Amino acid sequence: SYGDIFQNIPIFCSAHKNASHVHLYGKHCTHQSCVRWASYADSKGLEPTHCARHRHSHQVDVRNRKCSFENFSCCKQPSFGLPHTGTAVHCAQHRQVGEVDLKNMQYRCQHPFGCRTFALSSSSLTRCDREKSILRRSFHRRNLIL
Repeated sequence: SYGDIFQNIPIFCSAHKNASHVHLYGKHCTHQSCVRWASYADSKGLEPTHCARHRHSHQVDVRNRKCSFENFSCCKQPSFGLPHTGTAVHCAQHRQVGEVDLKNMQYRCQHPFGCRTFALSSSSLTRCDREKSILRRSFHRRNLIL
């Protein structure tokens, strides 16, 4: 999906692209010689035409989701939502009662008593180091008592 911007034919993957190759699928900024992704448009519902660097003052970000506080008056990206929905709808400042950090939830320790630290980066590990050491100690104590 990468190639020469003038030929508009993809000839390389992301691992083998050159510094001169650009991503050909998707909307790029219409500013001359800019190869960044377009995210800004004149109003909601239109195709994006400019990147953040080259946008006009009246253009808004139509590519990224926004916090839904008071009809989207907040311009931050959402991270918090209800656990059963799986969709982030509010930023940290405007989160509602019962909403959790869904954006980073997969990295949180899954201990049933609500540990607030982050687990290690391996996808197979779901408990933080502190909780694992507590479990190890309690396991050894049980085995010594039995």
